[in-house]
Amino acid sequence: MRILVTFAVEAEFAPWRKLRNFRRMSVPVSHRGGPSWHRATIGDLNVDVVLTGISLRGQGLGIAPDRKPNVCISSGLAGALNESLHVGDIVAARAVVSAEATNVHASDRALIDVAERTGARLVNRFLTSTQVLGTSEMKSRAAQKADVVEMEGFGVFNWAKTGTIPSVAVRSISDDFHEDLPLDFQRATDTSGRVSLINVFFQLAQRPGQLPQLIRFGKHSKQAAERLAGFLDRYVIAIYEARNSVGVKETAQVLVQ
Repeated sequence: MRILVTFAVEAEFAPWRKLRNFRRMSVPVSHRGGPSWHRATIGDLNVDVVLTGISLRGQGLGIAPDRKPNVCISSGLAGALNESLHVGDIVAARAVVSAEATNVHASDRALIDVAERTGARLVNRFLTSTQVLGTSEMKSRAAQKADVVEMEGFGVFNWAKTGTIPSVAVRSISDDFHEDLPLDFQRATDTSGRVSLINVFFQLAQRPGQLPQLIRFGKHSKQAAERLAGFLDRYVIAIYEARNSVGVKETAQVLVQ
């Protein structure tokens, strides 16, 4: 069985990469500078990870693995639009809605069931935003659309839909509903969707008073990424076991391609 997991950036993936010693795969010359692709084997399970960049800028999933996955998991860090969610909470969405809140992709029901059994909290919707919601005021305006905000899920689901790949959206909360982000992360990324340290330092030079808040946000993000790594490690194994469990007939029918 092969499972594809997507993250936006390396920082989200780093704790899991260290835990399972993912190896970086070579990519065609035409894709150099675009998304990176990593692979690990967990027992009989093959796990591919693609780092898409924030908001799937650049080539998106253009270097998706050489074999069609059985399952696609859109993952990473996200902001809470629901006051009951807190830093480090693992959440799985029943559906992902576009930035305009007009188009919706549903997560695979069997994958959602396994996520809940593995310890994720189920929420109704993730909102895939085209901009960073950096203030509590912006989050408040978006709260009527969804429980969580992120920037890649809808695009990942679009890709998976073309290959009829069962998909699910899972995130770890890095910032609470009432929390303002310390920087304008829209300006902190480069054209490929990666965080640019030069852009971060430039903003800090203009607003040095934000440094303590940035350090705090960094600690929260690290905590959230570590919790996500632990969950994903359990989750991919649980998906594999569900597919091969005689007693979970419906799940097996959904997950077998």
